[in-house]
Amino acid sequence: MSNRIPLLIVATVALATTTLAQPLSYKDPVRWGRWDYGLRVLYTTSQDYAGAGGSSLALEDDLGWGFTFGYNLDDRFRLGLDFGWRSIGYEAVVVDGDVPGNTIRYGGELSTASVRLTGDWNVLPSRFTPYVNGSVGLMSVDTNILAGWESGCYWDPWWGYLCGTVPVTYGDDSAIFALGIGGRLHVSESVFFKVGYEHTWVTDLETDSSQMLRIDFGFLQ
Repeated sequence: MSNRIPLLIVATVALATTTLAQPLSYKDPVRWGRWDYGLRVLYTTSQDYAGAGGSSLALEDDLGWGFTFGYNLDDRFRLGLDFGWRSIGYEAVVVDGDVPGNTIRYGGELSTASVRLTGDWNVLPSRFTPYVNGSVGLMSVDTNILAGWESGCYWDPWWGYLCGTVPVTYGDDSAIFALGIGGRLHVSESVFFKVGYEHTWVTDLETDSSQMLRIDFGFLQ
């Protein structure tokens, strides 16, 4: 089903363009020189990964959320920052390196947090426009699997000098790159929403890519 997502969005954008696109005069722009802010709903498709010796990882599809803000340099080009958080259920199979027939199955929920520098190119200077975008950023992945305990002390401005032991979990930080397409509709002079598809590439992780649908609800200032 995930392979149909880009085709569905392209079809939706093409249909909406023929019915909603109403070019604006550059003397009365919708976006030119304005900041915009929005909340994001993120849907990531399920994915399966095969490892060496029969090991595997299955990530469930799940919803996440985030927020975005940016500046419209003109009616077509926007620069911004996107922030996102997700919790994803997974099932893993681990193969013993010394005894290949010995496998361990376990499940859990991993957490991700990301920040991206984004650029949107709006095809039309109009109330409705298809868009293409690209982004680059960082993503932190926490497996929520206990790796040990860490002791230390720190200064708290309210409680003074505190010491204690906290759990440490397995995780990693990686660079991410993404390309996407979608559509943006202004329902009023100050309120808009966006629907889009993005493919993300992740460095330094076995889960090297993901597909995501996003819906943004925002306003311009």
